[in-house]
Amino acid sequence: MKVSCLVILCAALFLLSGAGIANADVIFDNLNAPTIDAWMIYGKSFMGDGPVGESFSTGANAFALTDIKLLMDGDPTDGETFWVDLLGSQYISKVYSPSNVVLAGWPSLPDSVFPSDWPPSAVDLPLATPIVLAPNTRYWVYVGGIFTSDDWEYSSTVGEPGEFMFSPNEEGTTAGGYLQMQVSGYAVPEPATLFLFGAGLAGLFVLRRKSPKA
Repeated sequence: MKVSCLVILCAALFLLSGAGIANADVIFDNLNAPTIDAWMIYGKSFMGDGPVGESFSTGANAFALTDIKLLMDGDPTDGETFWVDLLGSQYISKVYSPSNVVLAGWPSLPDSVFPSDWPPSAVDLPLATPIVLAPNTRYWVYVGGIFTSDDWEYSSTVGEPGEFMFSPNEEGTTAGGYLQMQVSGYAVPEPATLFLFGAGLAGLFVLRRKSPKA
């Protein structure tokens, strides 16, 4: 009986700590909203709009990021590449700055990820290891390239109220629409929650031990 109770305790703690994995939370989503137009992701010095980015924010609890999807278009046969960065701080100027904290990066994604040049398709960027993001914090997804014809679509529908898009032409604004993406993962239980849950199960275990046997 002692062993079975310990097994139940450990299993319950494991399920609580990872409960969100089975029930993913989406904290930003306008991926399937009506598209207005697209921003060119190649650099402004080459007469483009890029790099371009969209912000998203965590809630009251820490958040384990597991997946990012971007609605983009590009020619899968052109042999070109683009890059994606997840930044842990806001932009600091109208020029992309590597001094921002890069939490994750996809430095050279081939245009072959697009099934066709049109219509736009979702570029899926799953994380093999979830990245735990701080609570009540804004983050940015940046996309850019040099000689590339790729575009990131935008909509008049915001994925989450209070967020912003960024480009060298439209710094920290909503005037240019909201870049289309989906950010998903799961909420991370606070340590205090895990402790209280574990203490409660331990208490049940003690009471079970003290209860008279039939």
